[in-house]
Amino acid sequence: MRNYNQSVTPRSTSPIARLLRTAWVRRPWRPFRALRHLFRSVGELDRVTAVAISVQWVAAMFIAHTLAESSAVGRSLPRLALFAGASLCGPLTCFGVVRAMHRMRSQRFQREHLLHCVQHDELTGLPNRAAMQQLLIELIRKAGTANTALQCLYLDLDGLRHANTLLGYRAGDELLQQIVSRVANCLHPTDHFSRFGGDKFVVLLHRSISRSELNALAECMVHTISRPHAIKNRDFTTGVSIGIASYPGNASNAEALIAAAERAMYLVKRSGRDSFRHAEQSTGPDESRSRILADKLQRALLNDELRLVYQPIYDRNGRIVAAEALARWHDVEHGNISPAEFIPIAEETGLIVPLSTWVLRRACRQMCAWQHSGAAIRRIAVNISVLQVSREDFVRTIESVLQESALPPDCLELEVTEGALARDFASVKAHLQELRDLGVRISIDDFGTGYSSFGRLRELNADALKIDRVFVQGAHDTHNGVVVLQALIEMAHTLNLSVVAEGVETTEQMEMLRSLRCNEMQGFLLARPLEPDQLHKLLLAPEQHACAPAEDEMAACLLPGFA
Repeated sequence: MRNYNQSVTPRSTSPIARLLRTAWVRRPWRPFRALRHLFRSVGELDRVTAVAISVQWVAAMFIAHTLAESSAVGRSLPRLALFAGASLCGPLTCFGVVRAMHRMRSQRFQREHLLHCVQHDELTGLPNRAAMQQLLIELIRKAGTANTALQCLYLDLDGLRHANTLLGYRAGDELLQQIVSRVANCLHPTDHFSRFGGDKFVVLLHRSISRSELNALAECMVHTISRPHAIKNRDFTTGVSIGIASYPGNASNAEALIAAAERAMYLVKRSGRDSFRHAEQSTGPDESRSRILADKLQRALLNDELRLVYQPIYDRNGRIVAAEALARWHDVEHGNISPAEFIPIAEETGLIVPLSTWVLRRACRQMCAWQHSGAAIRRIAVNISVLQVSREDFVRTIESVLQESALPPDCLELEVTEGALARDFASVKAHLQELRDLGVRISIDDFGTGYSSFGRLRELNADALKIDRVFVQGAHDTHNGVVVLQALIEMAHTLNLSVVAEGVETTEQMEMLRSLRCNEMQGFLLARPLEPDQLHKLLLAPEQHACAPAEDEMAACLLPGFA
């Protein structure tokens, strides 16, 4: 029987000693192989943390080996095992803590990245509208506490939409990035530059700056933006309109400050663009009313508060062949607002595109309703804005409306003004040709009052020419008036264009147009704009009559047909 009181040599009797001696002395590469695997497992950590864990691992292995070589290992085997296990578990515990810290850092980074994406514009990298509004509120609070001024510059780029249409959206994005880079070079490092939305930007200056220095900064922005931009191996020129407002001089809160700068910017657009203006120069009643109507018009479109009336178009025999859809707006506070007032506001604010689309949808649905009821009417005429006809999605919008309403394309007539022909004639011509291929009728509206070009009129494959009322109403004043009107009608007939005369208000004008072989006419003598149900009754009447205004504006009389 073995005597346990005898001294035992650890080298020959301890299994742990033999194991550690085998691992450390005979095969010294195994611990380093373990270190290699450890480095791989902590590869995602930083170098300092990985080296610290490795040093602790080596130290634990060395302590365990030293204890295994000691002569007291046989007498204190349980204590040795406990100490060695604790030493070996130390690096693992440290690694777990570091790994948890790494996960926390990764989650924090993801949250910060998500917050950055929410508060910044993806294309330009600038703070977006929400971030700018929060910053503006904070800057106004600081300015109020420190009794200092805060300047707000509202920038609206001119020509960016045209660049998107002409060059494509990728080139438009590149152009926008170049503009942002140029503007950023004009600013002080402490200035705040953000994208308010679309082609609009806001610059906030919370520093001491004089009026002359502020004007110099605005002039720098106008000059640097107006310089040609190299896009797709061609030079493209843009402009900018800048409105400037200050706190507390022009506003007492964040919303009022932005509104004051925006009003000044719109006044720059009216006066010729490519300039800047301070808010105190644009606080008149006209500008205030325009701003109020712009806000109300946007809400009216969202709430479907506008309505359509229809003015009949008669042929030479006195029959209604078409009707022109006209938008009308009645506001609870301001009453009936004339189209001559809210249409320019819609064009300035960009609301003209959704307004034109709304008119188009409503008119096409009404035309289908008349046709299903048996009314004898050939087509419905809708005015298309200059901005809409040059958009890339213009043709798709028309196709979508026709499909939604189930209206035959030949029953729709689009009236395009001469101003549309002056803007990017090649794309406008291509869009209108696509629509004519679908069967849609194209009419040139207000001919003779804008940028008339007989060469372009010859190239444009249109169906009709609408002569503006100024030629009709002034024809009897001089002999030349009749000659000019006759020349316009004969030229249109030579180009195989049908002629529609606007503004017929007297019997003499009607007879003159009839003698000049004008195809169709419309005006207050024939019929005023009517509500849909009123025109429906007129279309279903056994004989269609024309309505002429009497001395009393509300009275009307019926006239027989032209024949």
